[in-house]
Amino acid sequence: MKKSKFLNIFKNGEVYLLHNTLRCSMVKASCLETRTVVDVLEKDGRLDYDKNHEFHKVLKDLRMVIDEDVNEDNLLNFYFSESGRDFLYILPIVTRQCDFRCTYCYEKHENKSMSPEVYENLLAAIDIEVEKKGYKMVMISFFGGEPLLEYKAICNFMEKAQALAKSKGFQIHGWITTNAYTLSFEKLAKLVDLGVTHYQITVDGLRDSHDRNRFLVNGNGTWDVIIKNLIDAKNSDLDFKIVIRTNFDLSLAGDFENYISFISENFSKDYRFSLHFEAVKNLGIRPETELVTHNMDHDVTALMTKLAKKLGLSTNYTWAPFVGTCYASRTSSLVVDVNGGLLKCTTKIDSPENLVGELTKKGFEIDDLKICEWTSYDLPIECYDCSILPLCYGRKCPVVTRGSKIHNHDYCDTHVSIYESNLKTMFFGD
Repeated sequence: MKKSKFLNIFKNGEVYLLHNTLRCSMVKASCLETRTVVDVLEKDGRLDYDKNHEFHKVLKDLRMVIDEDVNEDNLLNFYFSESGRDFLYILPIVTRQCDFRCTYCYEKHENKSMSPEVYENLLAAIDIEVEKKGYKMVMISFFGGEPLLEYKAICNFMEKAQALAKSKGFQIHGWITTNAYTLSFEKLAKLVDLGVTHYQITVDGLRDSHDRNRFLVNGNGTWDVIIKNLIDAKNSDLDFKIVIRTNFDLSLAGDFENYISFISENFSKDYRFSLHFEAVKNLGIRPETELVTHNMDHDVTALMTKLAKKLGLSTNYTWAPFVGTCYASRTSSLVVDVNGGLLKCTTKIDSPENLVGELTKKGFEIDDLKICEWTSYDLPIECYDCSILPLCYGRKCPVVTRGSKIHNHDYCDTHVSIYESNLKTMFFGD
């Protein structure tokens, strides 16, 4: 049998960790006999399979080793084509306006909000798509601007959406990306009751660091209010999931220990909260001197993850197949703009190539010539030599990949390094 091309082997003294990114399977080899088997497999790329050898059977069952005639590229393509068929993913941009003026924000701030007509058309489109394609689940991820500026409209829409789901026999799950400044306990409770149970909320360090980057239109800080809202949520028995996202630059990277300690003191051992770390990207707004470079990104992320784990915090890093694919690369994923325009990407909102259709009373009217550019492009040949290809399928960012720039900078190297650093940190503590 041959070694799977998607098998990654990590060694830490007398413990080896084997992880297959296609099967999301994992095993540790910690005795001399199993380590010897792994060493031979790594060196020769082959295993003289013995059906009576217990560890050999484990490697075969977990697809760490496969038959010589198996084409794993074909298997990967098949799994990707099958994934996501059961759900429809909609990101409504309910408003273009925001009550914050974050220093790294790429969005314009326009007084535009989704009209009742667009909401009604969206409900009708969901009904049509579920009937036509048999979706079992519809995920609605509210986006902006700041979506909670449209709190009442969101509640009204979710009430109607849940009634539709109940009558047609499918599930509706609500997500929201919010700055949480107006997410009082009362509003959170109402939203959770309506099925909006998943939240991404940004906290950029302790008060001084956060308020330097994330402040109100009038310049006032926002940290105190957001932390109060998060603590009020923690002190409740509501069933939700909150990802606390931290966008770090050089200043926060130098003081993350105090920040992670604060988060631990308030949110550790609560399964409802997890952390996500992301380096502030160069979007033409922040000076390069303030930003974390590509080759520092994974190092800082690994250090933060290691400390978070040590202090009893969860992170939302996972290594399942296609977990790193961008929503924009999915055929069953659409962004609905405030005016009913159908988009693919929330960061290239006003780019002409981003507009792929229109939401009307008849449902989603999609230009197949435009949407295929986001969902059906060929991968660079180099991708097929990458052992973590199943994680992103070359679609971590279609904007980058479609522009054939994927191997012209540190895009891939950073992605691989973050995977390796976080996997070793989570399982070895290094």
